[in-house]
Amino acid sequence: MKKVSIIIPVYNSEKYIEKTLESVLGQTYENIEVIVIDDGSADKSGEIVERIAKEDSRLQYFRIPNGGPGNARNVGVSKATGEYIGFCDGDDIIKPQMYEKLVSYLEKADADIAFCDIFTERDNCCFGFPWEDGKVFCGEEVYSLLMASMIGNESDNSADIPVWGSVVRCLFKRAIIQENDLKLPTDIHFAEDLVFTLNYLKASRAAVICNEPLYYYVCNEESIMNSFFSYKKDMFKARKSLVGYILKVIENLPCENELRKRLVVTERCYYQECVGNACRKAEGRTDKDMKAELKEILSDSAVKAAFRSFDVKDKKRKLSYLMIQKRMAGAIMLYYKIRFR
Repeated sequence: MKKVSIIIPVYNSEKYIEKTLESVLGQTYENIEVIVIDDGSADKSGEIVERIAKEDSRLQYFRIPNGGPGNARNVGVSKATGEYIGFCDGDDIIKPQMYEKLVSYLEKADADIAFCDIFTERDNCCFGFPWEDGKVFCGEEVYSLLMASMIGNESDNSADIPVWGSVVRCLFKRAIIQENDLKLPTDIHFAEDLVFTLNYLKASRAAVICNEPLYYYVCNEESIMNSFFSYKKDMFKARKSLVGYILKVIENLPCENELRKRLVVTERCYYQECVGNACRKAEGRTDKDMKAELKEILSDSAVKAAFRSFDVKDKKRKLSYLMIQKRMAGAIMLYYKIRFR
């Protein structure tokens, strides 16, 4: 049995980390090492992990200064000794058979990466895949089908949800990571793992799908509140950086033009989110501050290019896109003022 290194970045997860570790250490696949990277937690997360590490020699604990999830995962990869690499977040749970099944799928398909489905407690459903169980992508299909589905939809009117490219649903080969010097971005804290997965796929021969939900995304209320209902400073800068990373990944691929088209559809979603974020209230933010940030976004060349043309049938989204296209800052602020009541 080849060793699987499971990397868990932890930041203030004292409410969840014990159950997470219980599920990871309880894997039916026995040859594992579990590497916890404490990203400067200010709670009792470290104490809990250290206590469990004393009881199970497969668990290693490292504490580093806070640098974000990308940096913590990179440190974890540098500590890993297994032939295979997996990731788990410090507030989620995995099924006992997760790595036994992913290893089996990977080796039977002679693939370089395996993906499993995810059950999300928040929405009480599985993320799902648009392909059958055991689907194998080879050669150019890795780019034109699998990567394309992660980058975005074919049009603004597509009802499909892009495939979530998070590392937590994947099993990777450490040799490919090392040979290509693959790392997660450390300057963004949104979809940084998507960038890693896309870069890994670019270096892969084949990928395989396991349609079983082996990863359980736990509903962390504190995380959800921070994610959806609060103003996030520098969101626009981070989203532009993310788009830049993806553009670099798809550069010179055989299907680059098609991938760029899909990325523009996603860009519009990203920038619309940034426009809404700019209109959110926060302590110390005045209407003048909101309008200044909004105007900065609307006048940006990347935003202008993304909204130069679009075909949207949904009336509410079409109105929003038109206001962005026409750079109607006052109307946008009024729109979100009503929406955020």
